[in-house]
Amino acid sequence: MPLLTATGIAVDAAGDGPAPLPGPVDLKLEAGEVLSVEGPSGAGKTTLLRALANLDPLGRGEVALGDGAARGDRIPAFRRRVVY
Repeated sequence: MPLLTATGIAVDAAGDGPAPLPGPVDLKLEAGEVLSVEGPSGAGKTTLLRALANLDPLGRGEVALGDGAARGDRIPAFRRRVVY
């Protein structure tokens, strides 16, 4: 089972909120794997990380840590386990 899974995530631009996230983005990280995010300024690196940590609302898609999706009443517990 993957440690972190993102399926079809996207963040839409809204007013003064985060920049839109190019995508949708899919990824799976297994325990012990490392992911590096690179790109020019304004490419969406921070927006992607904030979306993975569920700090910004997703326009669509889902993020799961282990066997549990981060939604509804599970978001506070998810945020306690994710480091940004």
